[in-house]
Amino acid sequence: MIFKKIFNVFNAIIVMFLFITIYNMDPRKSAKQFQAPTGFLGRLFEIYHSRKNQPMVEWVISLLKLQPDDHVLEVGFGPGKAIKKLSQIVKDGKIAGVDVSEVMFKAACKRNKAAIKKGQIDLQNNDLHNVTYAENSFDKVLSIEVIYFFSDPVESLKYMWRIIKPNGYAAIYIAPKHELSQLKFANTGVFNLYTEQELNTMMEQAGFVNLRSYTKQISKYETGICILGQKSEKAG
Repeated sequence: MIFKKIFNVFNAIIVMFLFITIYNMDPRKSAKQFQAPTGFLGRLFEIYHSRKNQPMVEWVISLLKLQPDDHVLEVGFGPGKAIKKLSQIVKDGKIAGVDVSEVMFKAACKRNKAAIKKGQIDLQNNDLHNVTYAENSFDKVLSIEVIYFFSDPVESLKYMWRIIKPNGYAAIYIAPKHELSQLKFANTGVFNLYTEQELNTMMEQAGFVNLRSYTKQISKYETGICILGQKSEKAG
């Protein structure tokens, strides 16, 4: 127990140091790295995300109520922490992921090497719309802090809707607009910020039904919003 507390304190110090470093960078350069980490700076962002995002990863995955034989897709898998967690739950199913960042792709592949080797996980370094997934392929789809960077978020959500099986779910996580708007890098035109209601409306427009919205205090400085949307049974 004492070691866990020490680790948590140490982790919080590192996250704060990395955030201060990122916050004091050129705002647009920082925003572009959040969008698609590249090069040495991308490696810094990979470390930041791998340490900062664990609480939201745990929370979003818990909301999906995964089954051992589910087929699951993560859009924007980043450092692969959620993919690894999914592989520990979905032991008889399949896990797929797509991310535009080569830095994140390499980090996620390294983190999930064994599961990739045995065919449990398939990761793609690509844009979502450039990967051809068959309709009605996945039981669950999740995407954590990625929708900010979609040029057409409704069209991207429609794509997710098409590849989800009838009765399947999508979980979309964002930080609220009023919080992100206080950060310099989020006001550079790279991020598209949304309120809970705006995200809810976009998911409705994409075809999702039975929408449920959840809010959680992820850290002292961040509130998380996750909206679950279902693909209707009749849609199949």
